Amino acid sequence: MRFSQLRSAFLLPALAGAVAVVPLLWFGLQGLLEQSAVSHLARAVQPISRVLADRVEDPPERLQAFVRGLSGLGGLRVTVIAPDGKVLADSERTWAQVEAMDNHGTRPEILDALDGGKGSAVRRSATLRENFVYVAQQMSTRDGGFVVLRVSEPMAELAALRGRMARILALSLLAAVLAAGLVSLWLDHKLWRPLEDLVTGANRMALGELGYRNPVPDLDELAALARSLNRLGERVQEQMAAAEAERSHLQTVGASMSEGVLVTDREGRALMANPSFRKLLRLRGEVAGKTPLEATRSPRLDELVRETIASGTSHEVELEAPSGKPVAVSITPLTDRSGVVVAVRDISELTALAEIRRDLVANVSHELKTPLAAIRGYAETLHDGALDDAEASKRFVHRILEQCRRLQALLEDLLTLSRLERRDEESERVPTDLGEVLNRAAEVMEPIARERQVALQLDLAPVPRFEADAEGLEKLCLNLLDNAVKYNRPGGEVRVRLRRRGGEAVLEVEDSGRGIPEAALPRLFERFYRVDRGRSRDEGGTGLGLAIVKHAAQRHGGSVEVVSKLGEGSTFTVRLPLE
Repeated sequence: MRFSQLRSAFLLPALAGAVAVVPLLWFGLQGLLEQSAVSHLARAVQPISRVLADRVEDPPERLQAFVRGLSGLGGLRVTVIAPDGKVLADSERTWAQVEAMDNHGTRPEILDALDGGKGSAVRRSATLRENFVYVAQQMSTRDGGFVVLRVSEPMAELAALRGRMARILALSLLAAVLAAGLVSLWLDHKLWRPLEDLVTGANRMALGELGYRNPVPDLDELAALARSLNRLGERVQEQMAAAEAERSHLQTVGASMSEGVLVTDREGRALMANPSFRKLLRLRGEVAGKTPLEATRSPRLDELVRETIASGTSHEVELEAPSGKPVAVSITPLTDRSGVVVAVRDISELTALAEIRRDLVANVSHELKTPLAAIRGYAETLHDGALDDAEASKRFVHRILEQCRRLQALLEDLLTLSRLERRDEESERVPTDLGEVLNRAAEVMEPIARERQVALQLDLAPVPRFEADAEGLEKLCLNLLDNAVKYNRPGGEVRVRLRRRGGEAVLEVEDSGRGIPEAALPRLFERFYRVDRGRSRDEGGTGLGLAIVKHAAQRHGGSVEVVSKLGEGSTFTVRLPLE
């Protein structure tokens, strides 16, 4: 119901009642006035009958004269009528007029009085041509007979009274309308408007204006309702803020996760997918509302989601992402069986590490196989009789020592690489001068460089000391210089430069060797990778030198890169943070 209708629910019935009562009173007023007049005349008959009791047996002329003298009784007309209807006297007529009056035996009030002793009527007087109220009553005479005493009153006074009553009714109606209007205005101000404001405020809050607060009306009941609505709004606002914060928190957590997460409903349709899920599975467009098959085009994933929803048991499988990368998929039902959570993890690095581990085992086995086979061959030869040949035995023992040194170098490099890769092991860090480390490494390599006719040039600018793993930095420098010298050409040169650039120490080792093919550069720092396997083994390399360089740089928070051109040489650049 609209508030305009609610307001009129009080005013209209009041007005309708007042308007309905007034006509009823107006049309019922005539009867009420007539009844009142009849009652008034009935009371007036008694004293008049007592006055006439001793006169009714007087001669007609004397009776008429006496009744004529009663004409001043408050405007009442008195008529005395014989039982046969003949008029004996009338206060409004002369004797001559009385004698000429019609027989009144057929008048209604006379008939009633003759039959029952009393009678009354309201009618138009045929004599006076005017509406009258008549009351008739039998009156006994001394001889045992009776006459009928009739008292009448003109309706003109009643009509005037009715007019006054009509004015009173009109004023009463106007007063009722004004009172109803005033009451309606009071109710509108105290009740309907505040109630309408509360309903409007509740609608605004229901439509999302949770910060809106209802004004508190004066009426106690409405004030309590307004305060309750305001408290409800505050609680809903707090709950919505908490839910929004929780949702934002979950979105932030989901967005920061490296694992892809998809949440579905009990129908298997997506409710939420974090950025990692979209990235891993290369999804575009809106995901919400779609099945896994529609979103990812993966029948297997869709099948697993449906199986998990139906059975309530978790599934873990490995699938291939659209990018070709292997991913581990874990599908877990929600506790209330309202859907599932799909977690997708990129395992390409784990797969690569497993492959590296397999390659490492194979490479180590291969690297150990050759020197061990050589040592065994030489040892068996000596055992079979070569010990008696002094020159041959000396040559074989020398080769056995070379292979042992090769094995020792391989094991040392493996231990060094293992130590550098172990991030949970904190090496001893001491203030280190990188220039001094390079000078010591150059002193170690100087004899080898002279033997190979390679010039070793140092250009070392002062660099501040910094906390470092001195042993690791020494291995880094030795391996860089060793590669630069061994893979150079006779008459070539190795230039070592050290500079400070901003907050970094930059070490450059440039050689004039044969250079490295471009296709080999991406794998250059892998374990046991050799550009030229035959020459590398001839030089006594283990294939781990550049891997040690990379991990030593990374352990200090730095990096290493290489630029090379076939036939012109290579430049290795190491950047190490000073702080």
